[in-house]
Amino acid sequence: MENKKGFTYSLTKFLEKFSNWRILLVLLVLNIVFPAVVFPLFQGDPANVPLDLQFSYSPTKAYELLAQFSAADLKLYRILELTGDIAYPIIYGVFLSLLIFKLSRNTIFSSIPLLAIVADILENSGIVILISSLPKELHTLASITSIFSSLKWILIVCSMLLIIVLFLRNVFTSKKKL
Repeated sequence: MENKKGFTYSLTKFLEKFSNWRILLVLLVLNIVFPAVVFPLFQGDPANVPLDLQFSYSPTKAYELLAQFSAADLKLYRILELTGDIAYPIIYGVFLSLLIFKLSRNTIFSSIPLLAIVADILENSGIVILISSLPKELHTLASITSIFSSLKWILIVCSMLLIIVLFLRNVFTSKKKL
């Protein structure tokens, strides 16, 4: 007998309930608003490159990038990591997950962006600790944080590619039915 209270069952019920076009549209708008409006509010010097936007980095590179930030910009960066950059992964991850489910009805595929949320939040936590520990350099933590950065980007790209494949499959499948 199948366990009706397991994680997969609960996730499937959540995805079935919320994978509708109205919710997807709201999440799409939020996905546009965050990078266009919210993140620039916390941006100090536009020349500074946040660690979040790097695919990977060595501990030395991480501290070189952080050294480019002024004390005020580091404070803003830390605040962003603790607020908006906690909300944003949830927004994009749930959006991608619901969209994948809408296109595939597959809970396993829909889990990929949810794993990106976890990787992104762990990356953000690492960045907050790196910033808070300055001037002390935590090279092991910087390496681990870089792994979460890479994992986040890999999972996001896999999610996007999966959406493209599923969309094309649905387009060609519906044409064959005509």
